[in-house]
Amino acid sequence: MTERTFVDNPAVYAMKILQKELTAEVKHAGLTSEDDVISLVKEIRDSTLK
Repeated sequence: MTERTFVDNPAVYAMKILQKELTAEVKHAGLTSEDDVISLVKEIRDSTLK
């Protein structure tokens, strides 16, 4: 049997992990649309500016 080894660019590997983690957090937060994300960002910005 032939063994295969894959080498990923560290930056690409890190981005894949980040995307997987962010996807899980988006689902956990209940964000289902781009409008939900925009509203969340505005809410955070408003709370930090006060």
